[in-house]
Amino acid sequence: MHDLRCADPDEMHYTELRDKVTYYKRTEKGVAEMSAVFEEIVEQERARSFTEGEIKGRKEGRNEGLEIGLKEGEADGIRKVARNLITSGMPIPEIAKN
Repeated sequence: MHDLRCADPDEMHYTELRDKVTYYKRTEKGVAEMSAVFEEIVEQERARSFTEGEIKGRKEGRNEGLEIGLKEGEADGIRKVARNLITSGMPIPEIAKN
């Protein structure tokens, strides 16, 4: 457990672990390899986050569009009924009550 908590490889007890950590932290090639790994992880997470955000955005947009469409449809239906009632001779104040 001690070695896993060490920030400085020189404080580690296990030779194999100390050597690997030293390689990845202190050599130019090791640092480059770890940087490449982390860059790949970051890119994968960005892609995943974008995809999840895109899906969420589309779903929210679809729900909002549906809600707007239902309200517009309801208002359109009310206008049509009112026109039909006016055409049939019903007085406007009577139509407005309902």
